[in-house]
Amino acid sequence: MADTARSLSNITERYGDRYMHRDPVAASEEVYIGALYSLDAGGDLADATDVAARELMGVAAERVTGGSTDGSAGASTGVFARVYRKCRAIFNSTGTLAVGDLCYVVDNQTVTDAGTAANDIPVGRIYATTGFTARHGMSNAVEVDVGQF
Repeated sequence: MADTARSLSNITERYGDRYMHRDPVAASEEVYIGALYSLDAGGDLADATDVAARELMGVAAERVTGGSTDGSAGASTGVFARVYRKCRAIFNSTGTLAVGDLCYVVDNQTVTDAGTAANDIPVGRIYATTGFTARHGMSNAVEVDVGQF
């Protein structure tokens, strides 16, 4: 999914380095700052989607292209990306969401309510629902406490 509009400005609060981890990047994956990522079947970062058996890892803190090498060992591609497990970030939304509601993955830039998501992969709790749409160029933006359940 092309996601070039995402940026660090979508991450509104960071909770410290203890919530940032390095995860391996799939060979064909383009990791974008501020987008949601989960682990694929091979254990590499891939775009978050509403697919069964996926575990949300968090929000990317840097842009990385899989398939190149940076000298790191351990990943299938040798490339890692920093991911915030907990942070506050702004995403598009669908469904009916209110402050305090738990929200779920639709794709790497969209969250929804439990009634809309097929597999109910949790992202976090809705922190705010107003004031972001025009500023961030999204149709129905919400601010989410990622990793807060």
